[in-house]
Amino acid sequence: MSNADIGPAGPAGPRGPRGETGETGLQGPKGFQGPTGEEVGPTGDKGPVGDKGPVGDQGPIGPEGVQGTVTGYVGTLGQCKLIRLSSTSLRLIPLNGNAIRINGVVRAIPAAGVTVSRGAALADTIYYVFASVPSSTIVLTLVTATSHAPSSTAGNVGTEIQTGTDSQTLVGLVRMNATANFVDTPTQRFVRSWFNDDGVTAFAETETYKSVNVRSFTEIDALAQVEVLTWANEYYAATANARSFNTAGAWCYLGVWLNTAAVGSFGAVGNDGANAVGFSNTAIACEVPTEGYNRFSLACFSDTGAIGHYERGLMVRTLRR
Repeated sequence: MSNADIGPAGPAGPRGPRGETGETGLQGPKGFQGPTGEEVGPTGDKGPVGDKGPVGDQGPIGPEGVQGTVTGYVGTLGQCKLIRLSSTSLRLIPLNGNAIRINGVVRAIPAAGVTVSRGAALADTIYYVFASVPSSTIVLTLVTATSHAPSSTAGNVGTEIQTGTDSQTLVGLVRMNATANFVDTPTQRFVRSWFNDDGVTAFAETETYKSVNVRSFTEIDALAQVEVLTWANEYYAATANARSFNTAGAWCYLGVWLNTAAVGSFGAVGNDGANAVGFSNTAIACEVPTEGYNRFSLACFSDTGAIGHYERGLMVRTLRR
């Protein structure tokens, strides 16, 4: 059949059903990067502050810090005083400040002070009390059989120290009583401070009758006596008094007894018989002979006859130069 015999094309038949999906083709090449987007927008307004939360519980108190130094201090030193705290302990308390120089460093005494116990201190024994700083805090030490003097070491010049030991600053002088206790009473002034202690007052009295028949000054007895610790170059003023009579109507003499002998001037009163009573009084002032323990009492004598004494008393006042 030739082409001339083919008739015109008929109309398109209906679309056949979709065939199955073919396999995925190979990945095409990466396209070009697109343009950068717009810039980040502006920051928004700050929101309001929230409500304050509740206060938490208080934390525990921390440990006590070490005693500090007083940097650049140029004021008065020795702002302290040694006192009797009890029969078994002493305390160095701050007074008119709290500065003390130890080993060339100005230290601050804590508000509660610094305490030392008697330890193994012996009865009827004198001890010097020194302050030192062996680690970080001030401690007190009782030392017997020693001496003291001003330091000549640069930075510590003039500080009273245990002789030759700049680390020990002198703060006091004490004497243990017969039972190895610390005592500070009108009849026994056995606690003295190196600082802020210008002197002490001691007194005693008795109404016990005593008859003495002597021709030179003799101690009456120990019933009206006072015992005092004194510093070197300390002065004392003593006043003695007694109601007296003499069996022979002669003169009665009254004086002050210091340690082992009568001292100073004396008072005298005369009377005319066993029933006559006179009042004798004497007052003296003198420098104490040595630093340390001193015992004061009454002494008397008469020209003739025995002296009767009662209602007798003694007062001693010391003053440091």
